Amino acid sequence: MATEFSFISTTLGKITNFALVIAITFWWLPLTVTPQGSQGLLPILLAALAGNMMMTGVLAWYARRHFRIGLSSDITLMRELCIKTLPFGLALFLNAIFFKVDILLLTLLLPEQSAHTAVALYSVPMKVVEVAMMFAALFLNSLLPTLTTAFATTPQKVAKLLTRSALLLGSAGLLGAIILSIFAREILSLVVNPDYINPLVHAVNSLDALRVVAWILPLYFLSSVAT
Repeated sequence: MATEFSFISTTLGKITNFALVIAITFWWLPLTVTPQGSQGLLPILLAALAGNMMMTGVLAWYARRHFRIGLSSDITLMRELCIKTLPFGLALFLNAIFFKVDILLLTLLLPEQSAHTAVALYSVPMKVVEVAMMFAALFLNSLLPTLTTAFATTPQKVAKLLTRSALLLGSAGLLGAIILSIFAREILSLVVNPDYINPLVHAVNSLDALRVVAWILPLYFLSSVAT
């Protein structure tokens, strides 16, 4: 339940990924630009892999301070775990698909020429919202040890913890949605080409999309408590 170390390892992994992406962008890419384009995709993917390796390595080092980690097989245990975790695993799988199916639908339902534009205009606002959604996960990961202890020792405390968490996250989600809606132009201006939010270029653009998808936040934050 030492969730703070999970936070440390994840943060170090993200810093590693970010630092490598910066190095690739400002050092590697200028050296590899050719008339056919740049050889930048593979190094970016390797940077993501390096970030995950850093996170896993730090977690493994910390875990080894408490118990030995080795590989072994137990068919009976594996079968039992698969059966018990199947519903939650299926829910996680569907959740992962849920965050990609919108892009798939845009690609399938729109004409090919306009589909790529629609995906580009929509993806950036959705990515902004996905980043904001991580705050719910961070809060609930920190809450989990306290909540688990309450279930085992003082069940009457569980309702109070869940009620306060729902109130806090619901309020935070509502505030986040309002801020994203009001300051949509200023926020998107930091991360996109001006054409993405120019109504003269695209009648329905990233600005409109962000003002809609921002309202996912209060609903997602509340449902995260239940999850």
